[in-house]
Amino acid sequence: RLPGFRLHCRSALRMLRLSGFRLRCLTGQHHSPGSRSTVPQPRFLPELRFLNSVCLYRCPASGFRQFHSAVSGSRRRRLYARSLWFPGPADLFLPMPGAVLPLPLQIKQIQDTEKKDKYKIYGELINTYGYNITPESKSMEALNYYTNEMITIPLDPTLTPQENAQKYFEKYGKLKRTYEALSELTVQVKQEIEHLESILAALDIAMQEEDLVQIKEELIESGYIRRKGSTKKAKVTSRPFHYISSDGFHMYVGKNNFQNDELTFKFATGNDWWFHAKKKAGSHVIVKTEGQELPDRTFEEAARLAAYYSKGRDQAKVEIDYIQKKHVKKPAGSKPGFVVYYTNYSMAIDSDISSIRHVDK
Repeated sequence: RLPGFRLHCRSALRMLRLSGFRLRCLTGQHHSPGSRSTVPQPRFLPELRFLNSVCLYRCPASGFRQFHSAVSGSRRRRLYARSLWFPGPADLFLPMPGAVLPLPLQIKQIQDTEKKDKYKIYGELINTYGYNITPESKSMEALNYYTNEMITIPLDPTLTPQENAQKYFEKYGKLKRTYEALSELTVQVKQEIEHLESILAALDIAMQEEDLVQIKEELIESGYIRRKGSTKKAKVTSRPFHYISSDGFHMYVGKNNFQNDELTFKFATGNDWWFHAKKKAGSHVIVKTEGQELPDRTFEEAARLAAYYSKGRDQAKVEIDYIQKKHVKKPAGSKPGFVVYYTNYSMAIDSDISSIRHVDK
C-alpha cells in the first residue's frame, strides 16, 4: 500500500476532531524549537494548504520563549503558515489571524448564545418600565410579560435607562450574529469530519494498491492534494467486493465513496436492497433481488457485511439500516458516498462474515 495516504488522512481527521480546523492538505513532523541554527525546518507533503487562513504551529510551552526570541517575526509567520503539528502534553498552540475557532469552542460559544433572547427581553422591559428606575440603581424588578413572572434586571448605575436598554440590545445583536455564523461553520466542520471518516473507512478495507486509485482521486477532487503531471485520471481497475448469500443472492460492497455512489445509483435498481451501518462511516451494501423476495437469512448476511465493512466492525453488535434502493436519495452537491433516506428498517447484528461466500475476481 501507499502508507502516506493513511497517515495524511488520519492526520487530517485527528486535527479536525480535536480542533475543528478546516484544512486542505495535512502533514507535519515534530520539532523541538531551539537556537537560530536549530529552527525547525518542516518537511512538506505536496501542496500543504489551508482553508480560511487556518494556520497552526505547535511548539512545547517550555521552548516557546526561546523559539520566539530566536526567529524574526516574518520568519515565524512563514513557519506558522506552513506547519502543522498535533497535540501533546503541555503544548502551546498559536492560531494565525483569521483562524477558525476549534470545534469544541464553537459548540461552547453556540451554547453561550442561548441567553441572547434574555438580553432582548431585558432591553424591552427597561424601555417599558424604565420610568420607574431611580438614578444610580443597580437593578430593577419588572414583570416579564412573556412568562408573567417577576424578574430582576441588572443595571449599570452609571448609565441612563435608555443607555442600559441599548446595551442589552447590542449584546443581543452580537450574540445573534455569533450564533448564525457559528451554526453554519459548525455544520461545515462536522461534514468535513464525516467525509474524512468515510475516507479512513475506505483505507481500512483497501487490500491492494489498485484500491487506492479512487481514494486518491477523491482526495484530489476534495482539494486535499493536488494532481501532479498529467490531468488525465488514473485508470480504475478496482471493483467492489462480491459475495453470494447462502440463498444464492448476489451481494456487492463498495470499497470507497466513488464505488458506493456507483453501486447505489448506477448499478442497483429500484427494488434491490441497500444496507449501511447506522450513523457510522462504512460501505454501501447492495443485494440484487432479480425481482424475488429476499429470505431472512440473506437480510442478515447482508447486514453482517455492512457491519464488517464499517467503523463499528469491532463492536459486539452494530445497528444496520436497510431499505429498498428506490428510497435512497443523493442531495445535489453532496460529497461522494453521502445519501439521505427518511424511512428504513433496522437490525442490530454482529460482524462475522466468515460463513459468507466471497467471489474472487
